[in-house]
Amino acid sequence: AGAKVVNMSWGSETDSEFLRTALQTAYDQGLILVASAGNEPTGKSIYPAAYSTVVAVAGVEADGQIWKNSNYGDFVDLSASATASLPSGNYAGTSISSAVVANALAQYLNRHPDAARSDALSALESSLSPSPSGGYGKGVLDSSALRRFLSL
Repeated sequence: AGAKVVNMSWGSETDSEFLRTALQTAYDQGLILVASAGNEPTGKSIYPAAYSTVVAVAGVEADGQIWKNSNYGDFVDLSASATASLPSGNYAGTSISSAVVANALAQYLNRHPDAARSDALSALESSLSPSPSGGYGKGVLDSSALRRFLSL
């Protein structure tokens, strides 16, 4: 249907060959896949975030500090805000974090419709603010990073 970015605000510790294959197919078709790292700070891989074809997103507070329930680990690519205030209430979780990143990537691709996936992901990575240490990825997509990313 023309989508370029898919957000997956869910996960499981169970690796699935079916899911891995389905996501590989989506990746091979050029989609950018983004998933939440999980809401239990266990350091264990959460799928689909832990697949190499997926951008795994951990959670931070508005001040950039680690959100207390965010998972972490070598599979995490970056972090983003884990909190949101919506008309229906306040929410917290890495589901918010992955949605923030997916939204940013979709905005970037709308502004750069001919950009390749690798270009969008490189631009995102180069825009990130420093990340908390300990498995929270290469950086944080905070408001400053988002401005840098969308101004490229």
